[in-house]
Amino acid sequence: MATHTSELAYLFDLPGATFSGPFSPPQAELKANMRAVWAAFARGGDPLTAAVLWPSVDNGAHVMPLVPPQPQIETDFASRHHCSFWAAG
Repeated sequence: MATHTSELAYLFDLPGATFSGPFSPPQAELKANMRAVWAAFARGGDPLTAAVLWPSVDNGAHVMPLVPPQPQIETDFASRHHCSFWAAG
């Protein structure tokens, strides 16, 4: 199930947001990491920070789920989610 706008509570202090806390310690760390990544991207066009090693786009070979305590690179997303089945026309 997709929960659109659920990321907003991690980026902005919005009372009444889809999820507005309280945040667990791993969620609080993810919140800090997401804010740092967004700020780095706004500042210089690159989301890479010391805490979050954000890879370059690689034709879907990598995905970056936003999971607590920090985003993690996944290289097996397509196989785990059977993407070749859904891409077959």
